[in-house]
Amino acid sequence: MNDDSRKEILEDEVLILRDSGEIPEIAYHATLYYLTKDENGPGLGVLNEEELALLQEAALERYQEIVLRDLDPDNRDLGIYRGIRRSIYNWQRMQDFCGRLGRNCSFFKETVAWALSDFLA
Repeated sequence: MNDDSRKEILEDEVLILRDSGEIPEIAYHATLYYLTKDENGPGLGVLNEEELALLQEAALERYQEIVLRDLDPDNRDLGIYRGIRRSIYNWQRMQDFCGRLGRNCSFFKETVAWALSDFLA
């Protein structure tokens, strides 16, 4: 498999991760399995650090999206709204995921604080 094909496959998986469900970490691990071990997958073998970082970023972006979704007052009457408690759960899941990855995810703390403050105002 050439580098362009590999890159294209990874880009497709990033899009899937970004549109994943409520628990991006599960989608992340499913993606890793599909890309590297699934007999129906592309068989990419071992992913390098850059490839892993790309997939991790997609999962983290999805976490950020769902945390903020439930802190947006405009979403209260929509079917996608899950409430502040769900936002807190997803915040904790994101922090736990970051910890398992050995990453510092404090960059998002201020954004969440502002969103929560606006929600409660």
